[in-house]
Amino acid sequence: LPIFYQHSKAMQFWKQKIMQSTLISRSTYQISPLTNWVGSVINKYFGDSKIHAIDYKPTVSTVWDTEKLRANPIHLTLAEPTLFAKIKSIKGAGSIKIAENFRSIPHQADVITAFGVLEQLYDPKTAIAQVAKKCRKGGLFLMTTNTMSGFEYQILGHYSHRIVPPYRLNLLTIEAIKKLLVKEGFTIMHCSTPGKLDVQIVANTAAHNSKVILPEFFNYLFARRDEKILKSFQDFLQLSNLSSHLRIAARKI
Repeated sequence: LPIFYQHSKAMQFWKQKIMQSTLISRSTYQISPLTNWVGSVINKYFGDSKIHAIDYKPTVSTVWDTEKLRANPIHLTLAEPTLFAKIKSIKGAGSIKIAENFRSIPHQADVITAFGVLEQLYDPKTAIAQVAKKCRKGGLFLMTTNTMSGFEYQILGHYSHRIVPPYRLNLLTIEAIKKLLVKEGFTIMHCSTPGKLDVQIVANTAAHNSKVILPEFFNYLFARRDEKILKSFQDFLQLSNLSSHLRIAARKI
């Protein structure tokens, strides 16, 4: 898998064409909200203290590469960067290093981030165990991933166009992810599904793929109700942790 992510023609095309062409949109709707979330969590638990942080397997861009998080003296290690674009040096009383092997990092961290990583791993259980070893007592693990608990995957199953191995190799449920974290000595501080596209993806996929058979309720919902109602339903999915995009903050105890 590391060879595929680093050298395959498919991933090179993804980096050079897809990711670059959607950079502005992703910055606005994905990276910026994630940065704000990370900043608020750090401020709550660490204030303006010095932070040793590890960003695990960052791809193309990292939420740490922003002025918003440079108020803290951050010592950041980019662990096993995948298709990583150049990052600006962290200004102020901080530093940045690159580690080609996550397990070889000699120190524990106050904050470890892993965004969109768990779903790409062959062995999520071992990965979380390794994260637990690198996270100091009282430290934070912040992660995002796609989850099988979400509306999109529950309704569409293998017809979801976003289930593309090995890019999405493992889709765990919220319950499974929580269980793995707790087993490795974490307590869950925050769990939410802030996804915004489940309803739109399901509706569009069903409209263009005759093999997708929806429950009659959803046929009615998509055919008869307006955008306001569909947005309300998406809001319900978010509030009920039933969207397909999962965000978790866990603290090492």
